[in-house]
Amino acid sequence: MDNKVSEKKNLANGAIWNTIGSLCYLSILFLTNLIVARWEKDGFGDAGVYTLAMKIVNPYAALALYGMRSFQVSDVNSKYTDKEYVLSRIATTSAAFLGCIIYSIATGRSGILFLTIFAFLLYKLAEAFQDVY
Repeated sequence: MDNKVSEKKNLANGAIWNTIGSLCYLSILFLTNLIVARWEKDGFGDAGVYTLAMKIVNPYAALALYGMRSFQVSDVNSKYTDKEYVLSRIATTSAAFLGCIIYSIATGRSGILFLTIFAFLLYKLAEAFQDVY
């Protein structure tokens, strides 16, 4: 009986922390968008660069994530080791990194736009990589 109560408490605690983390993450994304948009005094130059970088990076970030979290969570019998999950994530983040950089170079992205794409890509890949842990 006590074990069941403890499991429910742990589940509730995990759900609360997950909700807090998700809200913090979304708040940071919202604030970043707001700051970039407000920073621009004449039109949407910086905000446009940031938005374009997000649009270019996000498909590659999805490749890096590819839904491993739900697969990893459902592996209750530990069919795969933590090392295998990490190696898999290294492979997907590497593929996403190379794909995005090659695409950006091939489509002539340069200067501040390329640097913005690169910075946002590193941010999203770090997020994807930590997700496996």
